[in-house]
Amino acid sequence: PQALGSYHMVHKIDGQVFMVGVIDLTDTCLSSVYLFYDPKFEFLSPGTLAALREIEYVRQAVKLGLAPPSFKFYYMGLY
Repeated sequence: PQALGSYHMVHKIDGQVFMVGVIDLTDTCLSSVYLFYDPKFEFLSPGTLAALREIEYVRQAVKLGLAPPSFKFYYMGLY
């Protein structure tokens, strides 16, 4: 995203939405706020998978220079 604020991180399998994470982006972190998912995909451990994808987002944003240098933290429910 180009701006700070709240977003939905949508995850799909074969074009079908199976989980959506609600995240907040600040100048220093990505905060995981909430996650909802289709119960038929519960066997994929969606909470763990979402956390790993969010951590990877932070790492890639820093690595690719898409985020300010202060953006380097991940919080599982900052608020």
